[in-house]
Amino acid sequence: MGPGRVRDEGMGTREGGFTLIELLVTIAILAVLASLLLPALSRAKSAAYSAVCKGNLRQLGIALNLYVGDAGTYPGGFPSQATSTDATWLGSPNMPGTRGLPELARYVLGGEVWDLSVRLARPHERTVFHCPAKKVQRFGGGSGPVQPAGGIGSSVSFGDTPTGLPTIELRPFELNPYGYGYNGLGTVWRPPVVTPLGLGPAVTVDGRLQSVADSAVKAPSGMLAIADAVGNLFDYVNPYPDNKAALGQPHNAGANAVFVDGHVEYRKFRRWTEASDAARRIWNNDHEPHPETW
Repeated sequence: MGPGRVRDEGMGTREGGFTLIELLVTIAILAVLASLLLPALSRAKSAAYSAVCKGNLRQLGIALNLYVGDAGTYPGGFPSQATSTDATWLGSPNMPGTRGLPELARYVLGGEVWDLSVRLARPHERTVFHCPAKKVQRFGGGSGPVQPAGGIGSSVSFGDTPTGLPTIELRPFELNPYGYGYNGLGTVWRPPVVTPLGLGPAVTVDGRLQSVADSAVKAPSGMLAIADAVGNLFDYVNPYPDNKAALGQPHNAGANAVFVDGHVEYRKFRRWTEASDAARRIWNNDHEPHPETW
């Protein structure tokens, strides 16, 4: 019998190789193996994202404490409207006291406030302020005004000049969303407020920005400072699931957060946000739940 042929008693000879049934069985086995491996790979990827996120938040916690050590107060953003929850923490480079994100960035990225405002507003930029679990967003382009980076309500800069707003045609582009939020208001729904419950600054009833002093935080190890957020612009974050400034849950139905003292925790979404004294007090600088604000 020549090479490449197999003797099969009662069936004559056939060419060496797989039969259709053998191929189908092999494919079925591979499919089962893939179904077992893919969830494990997905969990491993999610765990890696969460680990990087925790590292980012640890650096932000260190930067926050360095800032407070120098300034004596907590940094903050500037609400786009007096009664709005979507305060952009980029703030304005020309308005001291509002430029929370660039001020904090000085301690982790280095550089001057204006340069950092430009850098942090670039669509392709990815730094410790960007959670890796946040997917890249793609925009189709169009026409719009050039805005200075970090301007009120602006997340993307198309120029770095602080004056003039010419209209230009925008090409399609990709944007790396930030993915974190700052606990500026605590359990308060929106400004204006009489007394800031978060890390501020809050807009008071008479329109002033009120910063929060270091001494106002009664339990640094028990107060959330910066956490995963639903929003993309490093706005404020709060414990109300239906609010556009809500806490996010990008890591296996949970979120990472850095506390005022600099330690990082992971909890399931419900444990961060449930309407209980234990869950709500971690949002407020006096370490009280303030149910009147729910």
